[in-house]
Amino acid sequence: MQLSSKCLRLLKITIIALALCVFINSMAIAQATKTTPHLRFIGASPGGTYYIVLGGIGECVTRSLPGWQCTVEPGSSLSDVVRIAKGDGDLALVQGNLVLDQIKKGGDSSKLAALGAMGMSAAQFIVLSKTGLTSFDEFIQKKPKLRISWGPPSETHYIAAQRLFGEYGLKIEDFQKWGGKTLYKEMSDAADMIASGGADGCFLVALVPTAPISELSLNHDLTLLSMNDEVVNNLVKKYNYIKVEIPPGTYNFVKKPITTFGAKSVMLVSSDMPEEVAYNVTMAIVENLDYLKSLHAMLKDIDVKSLAETGGVPLHPGAKRAYEEAGVTF
Repeated sequence: MQLSSKCLRLLKITIIALALCVFINSMAIAQATKTTPHLRFIGASPGGTYYIVLGGIGECVTRSLPGWQCTVEPGSSLSDVVRIAKGDGDLALVQGNLVLDQIKKGGDSSKLAALGAMGMSAAQFIVLSKTGLTSFDEFIQKKPKLRISWGPPSETHYIAAQRLFGEYGLKIEDFQKWGGKTLYKEMSDAADMIASGGADGCFLVALVPTAPISELSLNHDLTLLSMNDEVVNNLVKKYNYIKVEIPPGTYNFVKKPITTFGAKSVMLVSSDMPEEVAYNVTMAIVENLDYLKSLHAMLKDIDVKSLAETGGVPLHPGAKRAYEEAGVTF
């Protein structure tokens, strides 16, 4: 059966029209992809404080930037710094001293910047009150045979604990030698083990108060061990930590100020992040600051000025522009 010339013309027009529709649709999809990024936030343990905060940052972005998408993925603080520098993730919440260490090393893995800081992460050594311990000095002197989680070896908890032991000429391995049992749990799992009778305490570096410990304290008597002032000063000098005082009432079992060490929790990005993306994300956080402050007790006092104070980690130019527009003077 042969088609008439009129039918052939109609068929050609139809094919061209369909091809044009496909092309326009493809361009629209490409344009949408280009203008509505999908950001990957990495480094959070489900249920942990950083997970809550990163989820809140994502909510700020989607509230102010319709069409933008954000997902929160698990990670490990130390490796997250390198992952961000290499482009394997868009934003991580990590401790500023780790970032400064990485920047000093130089090379491609030092291409790092901050969008701002989300409060202070503090070293916290929490034990069951029945252990009778009140300070880390006492822990070292008495050498109790306890079951303590120091965190996974790749995490900041473990690294900070190892550095703390080092100020006494010891290592975590020496704790095991005197009869202690080392556990390598994330803080949520460590809190669960204490609750179930499988551990006597845990060491962590996190925003205070941190949810798993607050929940644990509802049904268990806990003690937050104080740190030796001279030891804290040495850690500050050697490792870019910051001296921190945890005030009474931070947890229901903290009745007096506790001296410890910590670091700013910075929103880390690659210095290669496009300036407009960095600007838009930072401005979204500024615009939704009241919502963000409602997520965690440690964030209740943050303001635009404190967000911009990153403890020495360089601000991304896009973030700096956002803060300047919000009234911050550098």
